[in-house]
Amino acid sequence: MQRYNELNGVTHQQVRDMMHGAGLEIIQEHRSKPTDADLGLLEANREFLKLDGIDESLLFEDWVLLVGQKPAN
Repeated sequence: MQRYNELNGVTHQQVRDMMHGAGLEIIQEHRSKPTDADLGLLEANREFLKLDGIDESLLFEDWVLLVGQKPAN
């Protein structure tokens, strides 16, 4: 449980917002993709989950790489 809390301390959108708040423009974004096992797990349990309004592509995101730069003036 401790590792779960460490990994989920900040959301993808919060990281994007922090970069924008620091005055950076995001010029590239790369995100991990779910494995076939992840997708199988989701489908096997979909009936038990409330996913309305949730971006399912973020459910199994292990990492995100954002490249930012100061906007050109």
